[in-house]
Amino acid sequence: MPETDSAGIVVLPPVVFLVCLVGGIATSFAYGGWITGVPAPFRWAAGGLVIVAGLAFAISALDRFRKLKVDVRPDRPVARMVGGGAYRVTRNPMYFGLISLLTGLGLAFGAVPMLLSAVVMFAYLNWYVIPREEAYLTRKFGDDYRTYCTRVRRWF
Repeated sequence: MPETDSAGIVVLPPVVFLVCLVGGIATSFAYGGWITGVPAPFRWAAGGLVIVAGLAFAISALDRFRKLKVDVRPDRPVARMVGGGAYRVTRNPMYFGLISLLTGLGLAFGAVPMLLSAVVMFAYLNWYVIPREEAYLTRKFGDDYRTYCTRVRRWF
């Protein structure tokens, strides 16, 4: 397979996110798997906190890309490295946001299948998308990206 000027991601993360979201919802209603021992206000509070934290990171990261005029899609070339903002805390704030949204919904509704869909999303990102992106960014930016990786963790 010839190298291209992209991370070579075939199935984009938002597509997998939507599959996980719909699959988590459908599976919850079709087969159950509801958490019943935790009062709803606690579930909603915990889920809401997780959702808000994840969305804050994701929106901050998207805004950073927009301000720097960098394409967010991992199947397209990247003109420059993006740092600062949420990227000082984690190298993957947008992906953290997607996982947090699924996790938060699972907690809020007490739906085990939704929580499991967050695990599927994490696995897809952590073992398929991110390694490809990291290899691409290392080829493209070399020591600058390697140094960034030593300063900022993949997740937290």
